[in-house]
Amino acid sequence: MLELIGWAIVALVGAVALTQALGWTATRNVAIVLSLTPYLGLLLVPVALIALRQRWLYLATTCATVGVGILILAAPAAFPGDRPDPIADAVGLRVASVNLLYSNERIDDVVATLHDLAPDVIVFNEYTAEHQSTLRASTLADDYPYRIDRTDRYAGGIALWSREPVINGEYPDTYNHSLDVSVDGPDGDVRVVAMHVPTPLISFEDWQRDLATAAQIGSDATSPTLVVGDLNASYW
Repeated sequence: MLELIGWAIVALVGAVALTQALGWTATRNVAIVLSLTPYLGLLLVPVALIALRQRWLYLATTCATVGVGILILAAPAAFPGDRPDPIADAVGLRVASVNLLYSNERIDDVVATLHDLAPDVIVFNEYTAEHQSTLRASTLADDYPYRIDRTDRYAGGIALWSREPVINGEYPDTYNHSLDVSVDGPDGDVRVVAMHVPTPLISFEDWQRDLATAAQIGSDATSPTLVVGDLNASYW
């Protein structure tokens, strides 16, 4: 029975890894399970140790094979490859992404944290009219004179606050409100696209579409571009 349970675990993890390798996320349930890949992979460790102790060599070998497969899948995340060097003596643009949670009433804590971090640009997700009123009345508003707010009653609101001038672009067509702006950064203009992608539990089709939109923005970029916000997606 113990060996059978071990094989069942290896089969489950192997199927998840194979689905990832094939890039297949055609259903909501598959997308959700794929996000658990690294945690499911950890289950292989005790199975492999028990298999070695019991001398179940086929099970131990299969465990190791699936485990190596998951490590290979994770390699691009751990080792993303060559990246261009930053401009010499660049100051850089510091951006904070904050999901406020639409029911959150502890905005004073958010203000204190952001004062300590002192980013150049702040992107607020789940930005309600109540949040807007509280934040604009806080000391934080004095430091960020350039503000674009799109409030919503629940999780769909978004805002971008900046120390530097911003120019509005065309808003992406997304499930929740999005923003597309050009920020006058210390090293030149930076395009900042602020998004809040829904979870696949809320709308699987819109989750796929909005992630594809984010990917397209990144791949089409011909100037410094940052896609930032709550993307509701893992590497898997």
